Amino acid sequence: MCIRDRLIGVNTFVFSQNCSTGDITLSSQADIDNFVATYSGTCNTIDGTLLIQNNDIVDISGLSFLTTINGGLHLTNTGIITTNGLHNILTVNNSLLIRGNLNLLEYNFPTIDSIGLQVYINGASNMTSLNFPSLNSINGSFTAYSNTYYNGSNNIPFIAIGGLPNLTSINFDNLISTNSFIEINNNPLLEVINFPQLTNILGNNGFLRIHNNCLLYTSPSPRDRTRS
Repeated sequence: MCIRDRLIGVNTFVFSQNCSTGDITLSSQADIDNFVATYSGTCNTIDGTLLIQNNDIVDISGLSFLTTINGGLHLTNTGIITTNGLHNILTVNNSLLIRGNLNLLEYNFPTIDSIGLQVYINGASNMTSLNFPSLNSINGSFTAYSNTYYNGSNNIPFIAIGGLPNLTSINFDNLISTNSFIEINNNPLLEVINFPQLTNILGNNGFLRIHNNCLLYTSPSPRDRTRS
């Protein structure tokens, strides 16, 4: 029995391997389904960039076996209504780009703790929540806005979230520091921002600016609450 337990541990360790070499593009629901049928249970890593694109794609839940993207993760012009299927990804070593997913309401990435470059979210006018509770550092810029170009400052890297008419909550529960500024503005329904671990806003241009969010109370404690 003890030998069998040890063998199970070894098999679990070996399971961490590439699904294929190079970039992977999934341009239809059939592509998603075929990729899941081919690789689920055999690997958990994309060696290059994973591109998911086309409004024919409505269900990516089968991608839940993926934990690591060694390139970027691009999610463009799909018909998905949830990010379920990407919820086990821990690391994206290049950029996370999410554009034109008009049916997507909750941008939920509960396990991503590291992103190598930028996060760029555009065409997100229906976004209701933005959740990156495990992310502890951002090496590039993090921008999220609707189809209207976000009119923020130009310094990089930074966190800028603005012009999202349906956004109600922002959660960065584990973010400790950022190398430039944080600016959150013009989100009329925003009620909650969570940065409970944030202790450092570094760099010559470091600042925190939260304005024109009429329903907002910040967290985590009552003494830190600010209406903007």
